[in-house]
Amino acid sequence: MNNTRQITYLFLLLIGLGFSGWLFLDFQKKSVSSQSAEENHPDAFVYNADVTRFDVSGEIASKMQVEKITHYLKNDTSHLDHPNILLYKKEQSPWQIKSNQALAERGIEKITFSKNVYLHQDKNSQNKSNTILTEQLYYYPKNEYAETDQKITVIQPAAVITSVGMQAHLKEGKVTLLSKAEGKYEDRS
Repeated sequence: MNNTRQITYLFLLLIGLGFSGWLFLDFQKKSVSSQSAEENHPDAFVYNADVTRFDVSGEIASKMQVEKITHYLKNDTSHLDHPNILLYKKEQSPWQIKSNQALAERGIEKITFSKNVYLHQDKNSQNKSNTILTEQLYYYPKNEYAETDQKITVIQPAAVITSVGMQAHLKEGKVTLLSKAEGKYEDRS
């Protein structure tokens, strides 16, 4: 009887060790998958952001208002809801960029504005007022450069121009239409 009792205890011990090993491996698998899932989750939220950036001489360089910013650490991206940015240039009217959404990559190395993108500059000594409408716009803050390969509409005081694609050197106030440009001129005098 002692022998049978020892075999039963040994059998229960082996079952217990097997069950413990299975639990340990299952816990490790869940731990690894939850860590990778956490990397895809936001690590910061900002609501009603209002940011003013100054240049080295103390002049306002840009202002940004955003309803909501959601930052993701894994790929250093920020999702912006309803961004509105003003870019100030000496001896020019500021450029305004706004849209329903935007994605800032690698900090703010590249910002992709999407859905109802509005790029505008009021009249100044160098240019007429310009309003550019499109569905997507890539903006590179370091170079003060914006571009799109999408259809655009340019609205000026006496003209409406459509084109596919555009390059805008905002620092110089220079906009280049890339293809299929068509315009309508209205004499309003």
